Amino acid sequence: MTALHGGMGIDLEDYYHVSAFENILTEQDKADLPSYICPATELLLEIFARNNIKATFFCLGLVAEAHPELIKKIANAGHEIASHSMKHDRVRDMQPAAFQEDVYAIKALLEDITGQKVTGYRAPSFSIGKDTPFFYECLAKAGYVYSSSLNPIQHDHYGDKDAPRHAFKVDPYDILEIPVTTTEILGRRIPTGGGGWFRLMPYMFFKSLLKRNLSEGQPLIFYTHPWEFVPEQPMIKNIPLKTRFRHYVNLSRMEAKFSSLCEDFTWGRMDQLIPKAQNDF
Repeated sequence: MTALHGGMGIDLEDYYHVSAFENILTEQDKADLPSYICPATELLLEIFARNNIKATFFCLGLVAEAHPELIKKIANAGHEIASHSMKHDRVRDMQPAAFQEDVYAIKALLEDITGQKVTGYRAPSFSIGKDTPFFYECLAKAGYVYSSSLNPIQHDHYGDKDAPRHAFKVDPYDILEIPVTTTEILGRRIPTGGGGWFRLMPYMFFKSLLKRNLSEGQPLIFYTHPWEFVPEQPMIKNIPLKTRFRHYVNLSRMEAKFSSLCEDFTWGRMDQLIPKAQNDF
């Protein structure tokens, strides 16, 4: 088997689930908007099959409840099914008891659909940090093995610029945290794990940053969303210009850029990285 360059994670949510729209769209607004989650995910599955890639799909409970057959199809194709909360509520906005209930519920839902054990979790919008001291304890109680919920950068909506850049064990809970990839240049961390930064940066520059990370001997951790492959999605009205730019920039170029990424690097499931990471401790 070819050695993996890193773990590929898909945050399985639709465009109207993103946190940037949480104070803009009502539940009725979301119900009235067209969904693209199934065709966009089918496109991702085709790209992965073409490149012999098995990925991890961090699944939102709302999507799993609406499209259980899609979750089954992903799992049957050999991809890992992991949790991404029930309703995409930010962890830092939840009380510990409510968060504990949520991580139990999404795990049970996904396991019931697939018949497979769920061991991974990703917090919506990377919404953990010093203000969520209950986070890892709750995951451990629910039976999770790892989290990929840290984006160790400075950002106005998420991130922890002081967090470790690479995988670390969270004691005393025996949970492995696998942060999203960043590149350190002149003491500054550059986001190189996906999202809007991947759509914004020229591909060859982004590729060079990933290669720089590989020289550190650590696996790459990349993430994206199905909605990033839907340039025809509706333009949400009354959103700030910064949000508009971040959400819609270069959606039409995403399929080609992502296909290149899948061809140029070897990607695998997040749970495939756990043995190597544990051996580093």
